[in-house]
Amino acid sequence: MTTIGQRIKNFRKSCGLSQAELAGKIGVTSQTVSKWECDVGLPDIIQIVPLAEVLDVSTDAILGANANMERNIENAIAAVEEKWKDGIDNQSKDRTDMHKVFDYYLAYRELFRRYPTNYEIALRGATYGSHLIRHIGRGLPEIEGFAAPQVFRDVEKMCRAIIAYDDDIMRKIEAKGRLILVYYAFGEREKADEELAGLPDQDKKRIRYFCLTEREGGEARVNAAKDGFSSACFNFLTWLRAIADSYSAEGAPRRAETFAACEDLIAFCDRFSDFCDERCLLEFKRIGYLLKAQNHIRDGSYEEALDDIEVLTEVIERYFKFDASESESIYYDSIKEIDEYFSKERHGRWFATALTWAVSDFADKTGNPVVTSDRYKACVERVEKLL
Repeated sequence: MTTIGQRIKNFRKSCGLSQAELAGKIGVTSQTVSKWECDVGLPDIIQIVPLAEVLDVSTDAILGANANMERNIENAIAAVEEKWKDGIDNQSKDRTDMHKVFDYYLAYRELFRRYPTNYEIALRGATYGSHLIRHIGRGLPEIEGFAAPQVFRDVEKMCRAIIAYDDDIMRKIEAKGRLILVYYAFGEREKADEELAGLPDQDKKRIRYFCLTEREGGEARVNAAKDGFSSACFNFLTWLRAIADSYSAEGAPRRAETFAACEDLIAFCDRFSDFCDERCLLEFKRIGYLLKAQNHIRDGSYEEALDDIEVLTEVIERYFKFDASESESIYYDSIKEIDEYFSKERHGRWFATALTWAVSDFADKTGNPVVTSDRYKACVERVEKLL
């Protein structure tokens, strides 16, 4: 249970006010506000109303006077949803779905003022408000009472409250997305980028795509979608690789599944060639052909193993020809970091070890038909020239 002082402090921060700014608006000193927030003193009864007005909350919210708050909140949300779900059908023809969105937004904004520490209400209000803001550049119809700057401020306040105080991480991420969206819509690019920087990679790409508007052109939206898809493809290939590794580790009982997983990994590398960085795809192909070669050798299928090793050699050669400076991929920065950390030569040597790894689990390599074959020796020579 929070104290009056803690509630005043939380509401003040949600409004983006300093203690001095709040004090100036209600005619007290900053030391007085500080005492309230530290629970050293309480506001006079005559200060509660102006305090609530400045903080844009109800007096009940400041006093914490509602003993059945959770039940009242549930009932209030249900009442809003019930009131508006069919209301558009009974209204005049000049009212659109966006009018209905505005009605929802107003209803949840008022609920947020009554229950400013309920973050489900805050997120619903921010969602409807950001939807309105996003449609400003798309021919938003005239809506009586709609003022974009006010909606912007309200959405910002709701989102900031969630980000600062909510314990639900998914709601925090969603609130950041709504906040970024309205920042983009209002041309606040620096603020939007600052909020984006703190998000997990997947959410960052998803939100950046949805924040792009028609005003930036279809090409921008396509590029953002490709960016997100690239990341999804990379994650998918990572899981395919993990599946192939796991099957291979279980030996003969899972041999058929190992080959199928490797074939899937290689095939999807080809399918994703327009979306993923080439060096990343080469790494996945390297693993696919390496595992296939190892398992063919374990099966005694030496010719098939040599076929895999020859393709593996081509993958290694292609890797050495790759120039990261020509990459326009989302992974370019990580590629540069790899080159700087290992140096291209050192990293290339590590990549080329796949050739020896393919036969490394055999104690007597001299008697292995793969190792003694001319085809394998030719592959070794090709790779040694690169090194």
